[in-house]
Amino acid sequence: MRKQICLFCNRQAGSREHLWAAWIHERLPKREPIRITFANRSVAVSNNPEITVRTVCGVCNNGWMSDLEARCIPVIGNLMEDISLLLDTSQQTLLSTWALKAAMVLDSTNTRERNPF
Repeated sequence: MRKQICLFCNRQAGSREHLWAAWIHERLPKREPIRITFANRSVAVSNNPEITVRTVCGVCNNGWMSDLEARCIPVIGNLMEDISLLLDTSQQTLLSTWALKAAMVLDSTNTRERNPF
């Protein structure tokens, strides 16, 4: 079996990365059951929306990715709670970086028929 390489560096992947962070789930209204379509697999019904993937390494996941997530919590949290705020250039860059990271991690779950992003 071929070892998977981290999406963001040349280290071996295997760290559990949440597709959507726990703090996001805590702020969303609870609805059950949740229908999940994941990586072209059939639809699943789950009470646990916290899906993890192993497509990044521990250094990235616990380093810059964790730092990025922590910096986004106040901005995304306010937006999720419908609190109006002006986003300056640095906040816009922060959010776009976070969104791109999230899209890349999600995209990494579907590589059976193609290369990632």
